[in-house]
Amino acid sequence: MEMIRDYQAVIASNQTLLAQVHDATDIQRCKEAGKLGIIFSFEKVGQFDGKVANIDIFRSAGVRVMQLSYNQASPFASGALTPPSASTGLTKLGHEAVDRMNALGVTIDLSHSDAKTTTDVLAASRVAPIISHAGCAAVNPHPRNKSDDVLRMVANKGGVIGIYDLPFLAPASRQPTVADYIAHLRHALKVCGEDHVGIGSDAMLAGFDTSAENMRHYLEVVADRKARGIAAPGEERPPFVVGMNTPNRAEVVAEALAAKRVPWRVIEKVLGGNWLSAFERSWVKT
Repeated sequence: MEMIRDYQAVIASNQTLLAQVHDATDIQRCKEAGKLGIIFSFEKVGQFDGKVANIDIFRSAGVRVMQLSYNQASPFASGALTPPSASTGLTKLGHEAVDRMNALGVTIDLSHSDAKTTTDVLAASRVAPIISHAGCAAVNPHPRNKSDDVLRMVANKGGVIGIYDLPFLAPASRQPTVADYIAHLRHALKVCGEDHVGIGSDAMLAGFDTSAENMRHYLEVVADRKARGIAAPGEERPPFVVGMNTPNRAEVVAEALAAKRVPWRVIEKVLGGNWLSAFERSWVKT
């Protein structure tokens, strides 16, 4: 709650540049006013303290997107790194959480969930969940990348899948490139259709600082994550795509897609139109 208040204070003191997004109309207003719209969202679930009632508290503070598990299992669901033999999928408490998120108009994000949890949520949820940031396992196998079956199921439910700028897009021997990114994006478009794919960078707006000093700090963070058992394989590579480590990465994506003769209609959907539609569908109380 302290972090939320800090962010809200920064937004309030920079109202000519920033705005907190509470509903889909705020996104349109930000675009028209040239502001950066900020959507509060959660990856981890520790702040819920295993209590469904706490979802209400954070929804009241303006958190509009929430996950049910991170890489490891939670009281609500199993995570992306949970071994298949140990996967619980959506627990009883998780079913209650899905029902409450639906009732409050909270978007359920399955980025860090495993396949069983994803299947369970798709069956239980009254509205379409999303995968805000992931890659395609068919292009590069990795625990954080999603199978075609998972991508297709989320799209068929009406959800959107965002492709991230993380090293998991390429084999462990190298840093991913724009070509790798576009390969994942085009594969997702082929599997999911043009209405269900977007950008989900999971990267810093200004780009990752590749200086030696920052890399030392980054590797210290990775070592801590490994010690806590929450790191995904290959996190030692920094979180960026070569050729996209800039604030204008969306323009890079648009130009690369255009070079592949992807229609501008589709490019506009990928750049943001599909996310707007996804939030319009899921930010309703059911």
